[in-house]
Amino acid sequence: MGYGVFQMTSQEVEEHLPEAIGAGLRHIDTANAYFNEVAVGKVVKDSSIDRSEFFITSKLWPRDYGYEDCKRTIDATLRRLDMDYVDLLLLHQPYGKYTEAWKALEEAQAAGKVRDRPVQLQP
Repeated sequence: MGYGVFQMTSQEVEEHLPEAIGAGLRHIDTANAYFNEVAVGKVVKDSSIDRSEFFITSKLWPRDYGYEDCKRTIDATLRRLDMDYVDLLLLHQPYGKYTEAWKALEEAQAAGKVRDRPVQLQP
């Protein structure tokens, strides 16, 4: 089971995500388009649970699928989350320059910035 933070404000994330973590949830699903990655990272960091116990998923938005844009966006996601890596990074929608994004995801995985194999969501 996971906890998704879609349509939650940062304040709501900071209020409710600790409750989910307290209930035992360790998979957290966010995205750069949700504008709450900073709050997710803060709650995870402020918990008494080691980062390695969490499975953090985030997503890239199609406007960032160009190769260079994707590389910058991956690093920006990690900065917002205040993490060295995410466990899973998804292409939010498979259109546009997603083949360029795929190459950037493979490189991010090889660099340890993404732990799981890059995955593309199906429409």
